[in-house]
Amino acid sequence: MRFKVVLNILGIILKYIGVMMLIPALVGYYYSRQDPAQFPSVMVFTYSFLVTTSVGLVLQYTNRSSGEFRNRESFCIVA
Repeated sequence: MRFKVVLNILGIILKYIGVMMLIPALVGYYYSRQDPAQFPSVMVFTYSFLVTTSVGLVLQYTNRSSGEFRNRESFCIVA
């Protein structure tokens, strides 16, 4: 099994999950302007966005591969 392919795909998935964390951060920011007690939720999603996206970028760019993945790699990704 080629682990570089698996880590590359997992990096791409983590990158997209991190970007999707911006949506609740923006909603929390909108409501924190009206209620300052909501501000910690904004920071939690912002830190999660930064960590998840950073790990995804590192995995994607350090494990670039020029091959297609086979069934074995596909099963490893979804397992």
